[in-house]
This record gives sequence, C-alpha cells and structure tokens, in this order.
Amino acid sequence: MAKEQTETGAPIALTMDQFEKLLATLQQSKSSSPELETAIAAIQATVQANDKLATEVERTVRKSNATNQNISLFTIKADCEYCSAGLEHPDTKLIGHTQPKLKFDRVEFPDKGWRVWPDQCSVLEVELLNSFTSSVSARNGDWKATIDPKANSLLITLPYRCIDERTNMPAFVQVLVELLRGRAAADPVNLLEQVAILQKQVAELQATR
Repeated sequence: MAKEQTETGAPIALTMDQFEKLLATLQQSKSSSPELETAIAAIQATVQANDKLATEVERTVRKSNATNQNISLFTIKADCEYCSAGLEHPDTKLIGHTQPKLKFDRVEFPDKGWRVWPDQCSVLEVELLNSFTSSVSARNGDWKATIDPKANSLLITLPYRCIDERTNMPAFVQVLVELLRGRAAADPVNLLEQVAILQKQVAELQATR
C-alpha cells in the first residue's frame, strides 16, 4: 500500500498573539534546552525591536487621512464663498464642500445599462439630481427623466446609441439643467448673456446708492 504523500505548501502564518503564545509554551516546556532558550530570547528581542520601529514609523510618517481636507473636483462648489476662497467651512472645518445625500436610491440610464454613483458626482450634480420632483422631458421627448416612486429611482433616457453620438451630447450638468429648466437655461451663450445683464443691473443699483 503506497504511503500517503505529505503536501508541502506555503509556510504557516501566525498572528502576533499566536506567535507570543507559542513562545510562552516553548519557555514553559520542561524539555527546553539552553540552545532553545537562547533562540527564544533572540526572537523576542527581534520582535520587540520591530514593534519599536513600527511605533516610531507610525508616529513620524505623515498620514494623508489625518490631514485630508476633502478637496477634489467633486467637492468644490463654484457658488460657495468658502470653496471659492479656499477656506475651511465653519460647520465641517474642511475646505472641500460636503456633498449632499442623494435622495434617490438609484439613478441610472436604463437603456444604456449605466448607473450614476453619488461618490462620482460633483456637489452640483447631486443637487440637480435632488431637484427632480416629477417626471420630465426635453428635446421633443427625446430626453426623459422618469421618477419611479416605488423603487425611489430616477431613470434618465438620452437618444444616443454609440460613442460617436455620445461625444456630441452636452455635459451631464447641462443635460440635467435642460431637463429641469428648459433648453435656454442650459445654453452657455444664453447664460453668459444673463450674467452680463445681471452684472449691469448690479452696477446700476450700486451707482444709485
């Protein structure tokens, strides 16, 4: 009868607690020899030195998370006075703007199989998504934003079918603005004209004071 071969694989990995218990067991063993005691002492000294080194490294190395100011393209809001000035927000003590919670459990492009993830949206995009209170459409019904109240989801349908058509589509923010407020509100040229008019009105008001 052939002998069963012993499998050889990766070395056994012990946690630090298991390792210390093993050393304690070896020390308490009546059959321990002077050589074994010397080896155990050397191992303990090495472990203590490594622990001390790890503590020093942890103390001196700068931790990015400890000083994270929540700054990214997704957390800077253009119309926020603190974001614009690069100052900490009084409520959070962070420079980056706190992203609002998305009120929908799910936002997706059902015909494309794409899901919109809140952590990949800017503050403005989340605010616009939260502005939808009913199903709407634009571009003669080609663009649609449909709310499914049962699933608490927002389904966005756009007419493009391939990457080439996608490149000709406006940015996601413009799509949301147009669905919410109409095509004129999302037109960059029209917005510039409105800004110029508002600036003129502000200047006139300041001149009359």
